Amino acid sequence: MSPPRLLEGVTVLSLEQATTLPFLTYRLACDGARVIRVENAERPDPNRFVGRDVLGEPAMRSYFLPNNCGKEAITLNLGAPEGRRLLPELIAKLRVDVFACNQRPRSYGRLGIEYERLRAVKPDLIWLGITGFGPEHDEAAYDPVLQARAGFMELTGAPDGPPTVFGLPMVDLGAAEHGYGEVMKALYRRATTGAGTRIDVSMLRSAVSWMVAPILLSAGLGERVTRKGSGHQFFAPVGAYPTRDGHVYVAVGNDQQWAALTALPAFAALAGPDYATNDARIADVEPRRWRRSGAPGCRWRASARSPTSWPTRSSRPSSCRSGIRARASASSCPRRRSATRPRSASRRGSASTTKRSTARRSATGPLRSPT
Repeated sequence: MSPPRLLEGVTVLSLEQATTLPFLTYRLACDGARVIRVENAERPDPNRFVGRDVLGEPAMRSYFLPNNCGKEAITLNLGAPEGRRLLPELIAKLRVDVFACNQRPRSYGRLGIEYERLRAVKPDLIWLGITGFGPEHDEAAYDPVLQARAGFMELTGAPDGPPTVFGLPMVDLGAAEHGYGEVMKALYRRATTGAGTRIDVSMLRSAVSWMVAPILLSAGLGERVTRKGSGHQFFAPVGAYPTRDGHVYVAVGNDQQWAALTALPAFAALAGPDYATNDARIADVEPRRWRRSGAPGCRWRASARSPTSWPTRSSRPSSCRSGIRARASASSCPRRRSATRPRSASRRGSASTTKRSTARRSATGPLRSPT
């Protein structure tokens, strides 16, 4: 028998949509928490309808599934008085430990999800709100826009190319990681003191917190940091190099690694004092100085003047203000349970009972309002 997971017995009620909060609660579900999504039956999470219909259920398309495995889902119309009345009852009767939302702050009062209101029902409740810019600001936030505003795009892409977004929604995922860490701390605090907690995670502040080194180097120490493609501004050789059957990524992080690399027969010509130190290698970086040899496998020979194609182009520094409230934590685990599909309740036009969903269920058509 496998040991119990860390969060077995913890119940999370999450008014969630899009990516940030669903990824966070997916992480909690991986650790054993019971996660119950809350959605409006008439206006469910738009991500439900993005991607291919792989299950034969129109509201369970492929893009929605990865971040929602292992969860349950209910419909609850918090825009109606009855829904707002039922929410505190659900928190009390389900013995909810964590209530989470990623709504815009101006909707807290209208939906009846303010921390003070819900804390009155359960004083040790952990309340988490993820917003774009903090609870004082109501501006909507999207990952690519925040990548630009936080400075990520200044650091991503080819040196002579335009600013580029990450291949993953790093602002969404980073804010989720910060929120995950804050929930872990709040659960520990409650276990030791019995007190609940309010947690506010700003996606912009979360993103800026990852920029501590580029901002300090650029704004404080005069070391301009900008896009380097697959290279690195402070270490050489670092980069992706073409081979006859794909690419190989080389990353030399210190002089001992360089010595080990040049001890290999294919790189013996680069051994010697000229490139023995990282400073010397960085100083001699020039584009496209590697040329592939005709020897079998992944073998290289250096040009007469320079050994590498390590780029060092510099540009303007990136800058933005920081005001960090969150800290990061990381863990992961596989999950075998299915993604979620809300089931409507029999209460009048508003709220709900919980049912676990399964990907093996027969096709069900679109979400419907409760009857």
